[in-house]
Amino acid sequence: MSRCTPRLAEGKSCLAKHDPHGALRSFEQALKLCPPARRRELASILFYLGIALVRLGNKGGALRSWTAASRLVKRRSPARTMLRRFSNGYGMVRQASLELDDLHAFYSVQLDRYLKTKPSRRIGSFAERDMIWDLLSQHWSELKDSGMLVGRCPQEKLSLFRRMRVVFPTVMAADERDFSVIPVNFARKERLSAADRCTCGSGLAYMACCGRTHGEDELLSGSF
Repeated sequence: MSRCTPRLAEGKSCLAKHDPHGALRSFEQALKLCPPARRRELASILFYLGIALVRLGNKGGALRSWTAASRLVKRRSPARTMLRRFSNGYGMVRQASLELDDLHAFYSVQLDRYLKTKPSRRIGSFAERDMIWDLLSQHWSELKDSGMLVGRCPQEKLSLFRRMRVVFPTVMAADERDFSVIPVNFARKERLSAADRCTCGSGLAYMACCGRTHGEDELLSGSF
């Protein structure tokens, strides 16, 4: 029996007792104790860690945990089932509607561009955060009303979001170069589509794995 097994069992017991905070602590300890070679056990810990994070309201963290678990076990698994349930076509947390899915993806793409203009990669105040949200909300309304999103898949919408240029009120000059990643499978010498398997070997679709769109919490914390 691995040293992490008791911590895993302890965490599952905490979940059964509706104690997600205790479960989170136990699963974090289990991860530290689990040898890297025990892939299935690591995947199991990450799966339950994701459940604890969901119960604590951190769905973004749960998606990252389940994605990591899916990369460890490259076949049908509970983690992949949860990914399908909680993630959308952008690889982000599923919102209440497709329009909200699009809005959050648009916001994250533009927020990422804005943060790259700042050496700290941080938002310094609530006023600054409100300014960014108000500005992007205005651009989003104009984009939605234009009808340009109608009939497009998430991959096409992402391409459109990345081509849009929002002028942020900042004293620093933003880098105008386009750093959009073009996904390519070099083994097959062709571009990847959203439904193609990720080249990292996880077995997941590219848009749900290495090509997923990072959420606001990840961009602001740098944890992605």
